[in-house]
Amino acid sequence: MSKKEIEFMVESQIKARGIGDERIHRAFLEVDRRFFVPEEYISKSYGDHPVSIGSGQTISQPAMVAEMLWEAQIKEGDKVLEVGSGSGYVLALLYKLGANP
Repeated sequence: MSKKEIEFMVESQIKARGIGDERIHRAFLEVDRRFFVPEEYISKSYGDHPVSIGSGQTISQPAMVAEMLWEAQIKEGDKVLEVGSGSGYVLALLYKLGANP
């Protein structure tokens, strides 16, 4: 996968939905989603849909995750308890936003 695919994901799924926080955009650009999905689903990792991570769980679609992060209004140093995202993807994004997991 290429940086262009990640940039397209941010443009078409996050910015296009009105999430204008540059910190969130940067976090998505820096945390490559493909490292959080099983190898057989890497080709689907940047799509606008959830992706299976096994055991009946999914990694949420990028726009949904961005919306959650936007609503949470994470600030540098915030303490965060992240529960239920089995892949670790959201935790990595929270860390990039400055949260203290």
